[in-house]
Amino acid sequence: METHTTSHGLSLKKRVTLLTSFLILLLPMVVVADVCTYEKAVSFTVPVDAVQRLSIRAETGALAVHALPAQDGRQDGGQQDEIRVEARVCSARKAALDDMDVVHTLNGDVLLVQAVIPEIDSAFWINHYPYIDMDFGIPAGLAVTIKDGSGDIQVSGTGALRIDDGSGELRIAQVGGTVSISDGSGSIDVMDVEQAVTILEDGSGSTEYRNITGDIFLP
Repeated sequence: METHTTSHGLSLKKRVTLLTSFLILLLPMVVVADVCTYEKAVSFTVPVDAVQRLSIRAETGALAVHALPAQDGRQDGGQQDEIRVEARVCSARKAALDDMDVVHTLNGDVLLVQAVIPEIDSAFWINHYPYIDMDFGIPAGLAVTIKDGSGDIQVSGTGALRIDDGSGELRIAQVGGTVSISDGSGSIDVMDVEQAVTILEDGSGSTEYRNITGDIFLP
């Protein structure tokens, strides 16, 4: 049987064998990536009496921030008086789940809410991808700062908004203040903003801006 040899000395048969072996090694990573074998729910509310800004430090997972509906019959026009946080904590390993959490601290007038995800030691072909999906209900017009690793982000109904995002889609709407964005990769969709929109950094992905009252500043 004739054997075809590459310029690097590997036969065609050997190259096919090596490629097949590599694809097999990658299979566990693809399969495990979306597995949520173990999960738990975390939820809490925080009064906003002294809170002027919400600071969110997310890691991996989806993030949603939205204004809570007004309360009827209130003398202050129905403004909500609390921040509601609901989270879905997910991992393929129970040991990792036990160390995952969502914690919050009040520093002056800033409420810091942080996702806690421990580092996982594993071989490069097996990735367990622990993540935390978080949903925030806030009083309309509250200033919000977000620092996120990866995952889609949806924000609506805030005051001044600043986002520092690694990767994932950004969907921003109905913001009553300025918007500032630093984004590594992923599409950006911004609409219905009453003041200026500033894109400090945009690595890759499509961008769309609609109904922006203020100026738009691009890098």
